[in-house]
Amino acid sequence: MLVKFDADEDLIDALKQSTNMAVASKACHYAATQYLDLLQENARLHQKVAQMRDSIAVYRQIIDSARDAAAMLVERAGQADLFTD
Repeated sequence: MLVKFDADEDLIDALKQSTNMAVASKACHYAATQYLDLLQENARLHQKVAQMRDSIAVYRQIIDSARDAAAMLVERAGQADLFTD
């Protein structure tokens, strides 16, 4: 199928450089064929980042709870001066 369009010369130069293609039509074809895969990869990575942020939130909660428990233990053991310099 033949597709024709007007494109900004800077855009075409950037596509040619990033795809290592010397011909504009080949660079545009390569970029178009990669687009859907990159879109799916981007969505997958966004989901992974969200999962990692959730994990970090859980770990922070665990650390805060452990810190509170340690402070309570030291206080009950009568050694509150362990936390001061």
